[in-house]
Amino acid sequence: MTIKTIFKLRKVILGVVLLLVLIILIGGGYFYLKNKDKTVIVNLYGTSTDVNTRQVENMLLILKERFGSRMSLDIHLITDRDEEGNFVSFNELNNQEEIALFDIEENKRQIVLQKYYPENFYRYLESRNTDILTVDWQSPAFYAGLKDLEEIDKLVENEGSDLLNQEVDDFKAWRESLSAPPSTIPNLLIDGELYTGTVNMLSLGAAIAKPLLRQGRDFLPKSPYRSLFSGAVLVSSPFAHKVAGITECYNNFHCDDKPDQEGFCVDIGTNKTRCYYAEPAKVDLTVLAPDGYDRDDDVLLWSIKQNIKGAVGNINVVDAASSEGRDLLAQFNLTGAPAYIFARNLEATKYFNLLRARNNFIEIGDFYLLNVQPPAQVLNEPQEEAQGAPEEGVEALETPSEGEVQNESPESGAETEEEEEAGEGEEIE
Repeated sequence: MTIKTIFKLRKVILGVVLLLVLIILIGGGYFYLKNKDKTVIVNLYGTSTDVNTRQVENMLLILKERFGSRMSLDIHLITDRDEEGNFVSFNELNNQEEIALFDIEENKRQIVLQKYYPENFYRYLESRNTDILTVDWQSPAFYAGLKDLEEIDKLVENEGSDLLNQEVDDFKAWRESLSAPPSTIPNLLIDGELYTGTVNMLSLGAAIAKPLLRQGRDFLPKSPYRSLFSGAVLVSSPFAHKVAGITECYNNFHCDDKPDQEGFCVDIGTNKTRCYYAEPAKVDLTVLAPDGYDRDDDVLLWSIKQNIKGAVGNINVVDAASSEGRDLLAQFNLTGAPAYIFARNLEATKYFNLLRARNNFIEIGDFYLLNVQPPAQVLNEPQEEAQGAPEEGVEALETPSEGEVQNESPESGAETEEEEEAGEGEEIE
């Protein structure tokens, strides 16, 4: 090989390297521009003096600062209305009329501030929530950089009622769109979906990060790579399944977002942290039903389906008055119906160990009988925010709290073909 040939070869190699670098830079820039404006829309419905509303507001304000423009936050202050159309506060503490009136007035003020002074509203709320039941709203307003307090008073007087009425109308319309609307406030929507998870910073952060990371996909792939130019170039490092440093899950509880699949948080603490989904273990359930039983009205069965996804589609309803029903009554020493009898394959379900530790099941031979005696709540905490939650006084399966949820998951390396092809993952910083 001549020296001339060697120089030509070096030029070709250098040209190829430079071309690849250029492709990566252009592709990376394109990907950044394509995704930099992705946002998750968060809507909170509550009332200004309610302690639970303020708790969620304070967490969302911190997360808003963390996610920045990727998170759109709208706080909707609402009331009820009586037959005459008068506002009725959701926060009538011990029937204290002055608290109710104060709540309505503060709702109007916050709605006005959010509409006309959006750049100051979050800072006002941050300060106001530290001592909401004082009449001094002016100090938080000054803290937020608001100066023309007389103008704010005029806006509240002239427009406050109309703006509050509009919020109430929108809230009622949203509730009417649901088959089983929540019975209490606050209500939190993340990208239009009612949030029914635990109310803490970690869980809310993961729930908000999830749609930002997935960007319309059903789940994240195992490898956090980026695909450029229709897959012609794949880049895996240094990207991660994170947005603003937050992953979509920190324990199995954060992966309970699919009604027909069990979710597990895998590769926790790495750049590959994500929810892994698998078909739920099938569970055979026999419902010993009383006369006139309707499974659609059975709130305990609703709770079972939420907790034990593998029972859905494998439910056998037996009339307690039938021959088979009488045999079951005798076999399990039951005095009446309804009763819920699980086969031993219940042991393979995700939360079996936790629910059994809570005494939700009584082991009888090769079966487990649902024990409806323990204090109960629905799996999707908090209970009062869960769609279709049991009515007051109706017992259900007790929920594993987030601190109890163990990360018993399939081998994180085990991955379905669909997961491998799910699309590119990324860290959006």
